[in-house]
Amino acid sequence: MVDLIKKAKELIETSAVKVVIGYEEGTGNKTRALFVEKTEDADRLIFDSRCVQNLAAYITKKRD
Repeated sequence: MVDLIKKAKELIETSAVKVVIGYEEGTGNKTRALFVEKTEDADRLIFDSRCVQNLAAYITKKRD
C-alpha cells in the first residue's frame, strides 16, 4: 500500500499525470472512487478485496 501511495505522489509531483484514479474508504464498509489531484490526497488511497468496481469508466468522462 505504501508503494501505491508513493507512486501516486510521484506521478502527480512530476506532472506525469494530472489525476490518479483509485479507491478510498466509503460508508458502510464500502469503497468509492477517489480522484487524486494533489499529493496530500494520495494518503487516502486504499486497495483491498473490497475494491471491485470498474474505475476505467471514469477515464472517458469529461470533467469540468
